[in-house]
Amino acid sequence: MTLPEKKQLIRQFRDGSWKLELALKSVPAEAIDFRPAPGKWTIHEIVVHLADSEAVGYNRCRRIVAESGSDVFAYDQDAWANELFYSKTRLEDAVVLFNLLRKLNTELLQQLDESAFSRFVIHPERGQLTLEAWVEMYTRHVDVHLAQIQRNLEAFKS
Repeated sequence: MTLPEKKQLIRQFRDGSWKLELALKSVPAEAIDFRPAPGKWTIHEIVVHLADSEAVGYNRCRRIVAESGSDVFAYDQDAWANELFYSKTRLEDAVVLFNLLRKLNTELLQQLDESAFSRFVIHPERGQLTLEAWVEMYTRHVDVHLAQIQRNLEAFKS
């Protein structure tokens, strides 16, 4: 990975915070808890999921950097949403947590040299996960859920 590639990757990762904030500004308060279909997440639950995922990611990022080659755990996102009361978690707190964790990981990534992006952990479902692949995955993860928020909003309006 070259220095310009590293900078671009980190910038895309960092931008997840403002993209989430911008998306939420377009959501009316009455649409936050709208469930588009049975078993589908509300916008509220999507945001809490993003915060929890970012918390898991915060740990994974640090494991990759400090303990390359170590194992990480997989988790059942639907079980977390149901058992951890996503619908009752304060949305504002989830946004603050997401933004803080994304900021801290961005700051760490900016300090690393390009060679650090080949460090890795072993994921039980994905196998070897390099830091570069992890950053790409967590960057896409936000975009996937922003599209889900948009679909929920469109379903709410129709």
